[in-house]
Amino acid sequence: MKKCFVISPIGQEGSEVREHADDVFDYIITPALEECGIRPIRSDHLSEPGLISNQMFDAIINYDMCIAVLTFKNPNVFYELAIAQAVNQPVIILQQKGETLPFDIKDLRCVYYDLKPRPLFQKIYSNQIIEFIKAYENADWNVANKIPGLTTTKVQQELKYYEMSQNYGSHVDWGDILNFAQNKFEIMGISLNAWKRVKDFSEKLQKKSEEGCKIRILLMNKNNPSLAKMINPNITEMSYDEICHNIEKNYDWFLNLSKENENIEVRQIRNGMPFHTQYINDEFGIYIPYFFSETTGYTPLWKANNGTHVYKLLVKEFEMLWSTNE
Repeated sequence: MKKCFVISPIGQEGSEVREHADDVFDYIITPALEECGIRPIRSDHLSEPGLISNQMFDAIINYDMCIAVLTFKNPNVFYELAIAQAVNQPVIILQQKGETLPFDIKDLRCVYYDLKPRPLFQKIYSNQIIEFIKAYENADWNVANKIPGLTTTKVQQELKYYEMSQNYGSHVDWGDILNFAQNKFEIMGISLNAWKRVKDFSEKLQKKSEEGCKIRILLMNKNNPSLAKMINPNITEMSYDEICHNIEKNYDWFLNLSKENENIEVRQIRNGMPFHTQYINDEFGIYIPYFFSETTGYTPLWKANNGTHVYKLLVKEFEMLWSTNE
């Protein structure tokens, strides 16, 4: 699912600013984005551990779009909007009626709104947001560079980088990799243990299989001679024996699913050594390299859209290891 970071004044709990921001978020922004299949997230909704400012920067840069509420002329909002412009993010501006946009951003897509009951009930402002989103979709989410001398290529926009894989999101975000698979869902890793923490993962796999999605699972074989050399006992939270046990347990679990669903296949890597874990659906691929000095959650993550060179490499790597271990 695409995600939108909502740049907004928030204010203290119970304040006029907070009440206004919540009303705009709940009654204008959320209905529009939900209809477009986009999840809205505001900075006070970020729940991952760590500095909120770092999470905010990550969201502005790596989410699919931003909406900025300029009402109250909050300086933090203008600062965050500038960051979004600098990285060529698709942005929609919301401004309360009766106020004018600053000259430097007057050309951005803007919805002038109020909070009167009738237009909210008729979704007038939500529908305007939807129209702007459709325009971005028709342009393949490409945005003209607003800052002379600063270039952001299409490839950069389609290849998103996360400093740590744990910053990609919650288990809900990981589950979306499967949720939005239509024809293809392929995952490869050592034990793939993390996937069993995704809510209703087994049920979702079966449902996708029944809908015709081809699902392939590739995990290590405990007898692969490379496995022991990949594990750093000073870093990993589990011993080598525990990892081997998880591999066998998860292989049996996936294998039982495959016996009940003709569109689910599972193999173990006896030959070859993956230097990363990867997850692929029709729209994008996730690439997480293995570093001997770090646990997987603290290593970088790249999200590559279908059509990019990295996505094609991930597809090729999976096919090679899959056929090698037939």
